[in-house]
Amino acid sequence: MPIDFIPPNWKTAWNSKVDSPDRTIWEIAVAFAVRDALRSGDLYLPGSRRHVSFGKLLYDDARWQKERADAYVDLALPQESDRAIAQLKGLYHEAAGTAEKGLHQN
Repeated sequence: MPIDFIPPNWKTAWNSKVDSPDRTIWEIAVAFAVRDALRSGDLYLPGSRRHVSFGKLLYDDARWQKERADAYVDLALPQESDRAIAQLKGLYHEAAGTAEKGLHQN
C-alpha cells in the first residue's frame, strides 16, 4: 500500500505493531490527504459544485468547445499534445541554456 502521503510524525504510530502496520492509521491518513487535496484543488470531483477542477472555474465545457480553436491561435500554441510538449521542451532547454551561460556572471 502507498505510504508517501502519511505525515512523518504519524509513521511511528502507523508502524508500531510488530506483525503488520496499523490499517486504521493508514485509513485516517488517507482521509486527511483527500481532504487536503480537495481544499488545495489538487483533487476534484467531476460532479461536485464545490470541488471542481481549476479549468472548470474558467470555462464550462460548452464555452471551451466554442472558444478552443481561437484560444490556441491567440496563445500561439499547437493543439496537438505532442507538438505542444515538444515546444515546451524547446523553451525549457533554451531557458536553461541561457541561465547556464549567465551563471558565472551572477
